[in-house]
Amino acid sequence: FRKTEAHLRAALSIASDLGFSVAPTPSQ
Repeated sequence: FRKTEAHLRAALSIASDLGFSVAPTPSQ
């Protein structure tokens, strides 16, 4: 699911910007 991955990436970017470290991003 590319859309889901995009949303996850966006969420991770926002979380990272906020200072959250949810989970290690998969190396792609």
